[in-house]
Amino acid sequence: MSHQREFDGNGKNLPQVYANSRDNHEERVDVTQDESATESEQEASTLSQIEKKSEEISSTLSHLEEAVSALSQKIDTRLKYDQTKEKAFDYLYAELEELKQNSALDNLKPLYLDLILLFDRIESIRCDLSQQSSETNSKASEGDELTQPSSTTACHTSNLLQTLSDELLDILERRGGIEIIETEDSAPFNREVQRAIKTQTTTVEAENNQVAEVVRRGFKSQNRLLRAEEVIVKKYQENSTK
Repeated sequence: MSHQREFDGNGKNLPQVYANSRDNHEERVDVTQDESATESEQEASTLSQIEKKSEEISSTLSHLEEAVSALSQKIDTRLKYDQTKEKAFDYLYAELEELKQNSALDNLKPLYLDLILLFDRIESIRCDLSQQSSETNSKASEGDELTQPSSTTACHTSNLLQTLSDELLDILERRGGIEIIETEDSAPFNREVQRAIKTQTTTVEAENNQVAEVVRRGFKSQNRLLRAEEVIVKKYQENSTK
């Protein structure tokens, strides 16, 4: 018995067509799967490369942070060193300047002390003339007209001596940086710049160890004492009559 074959409208064998179509479909499926696998592999490879790059960038940033930190420490160390060195130079310069000033002061100290003694004599004469002028004025007020010329002369002389004292103090300050020690009324006794030559009794306890009177002026040059100020110091003594 002969088998009858099926044909399509174009005269092709239908089973063969079906077989070829199935094979083509399977090939397309295989190609699609291969393409999907390839894309997955490419994605995996890309992700792997991205991860490696990220790790490299992280490592580079870490090294940069360490380098920046080390550089910052070096800069801080250098700044501290420069500051310490600058302070040391400033200290040495101040020491040399003070040594220079002290050396100059030591060389000229005898001259300055002589000028100070001259100041003492001028002040002593001026005070005597001022006291004499006051006494003369007192007599003149009582009607003694003969004392008026001598009073006027004493006053003029006292003013002249005051001018000389002021100029002498100005010379000492300009040439040697020497200043007169200023003591306020009722100031406490200062052993560093004062010398007590006498004591004065006081019954007021709050006045104990206060300066009662300046007998001779003292002088200093910056932090150096040329001559101590001679003073009378009050000493408290309880009133025995109470």
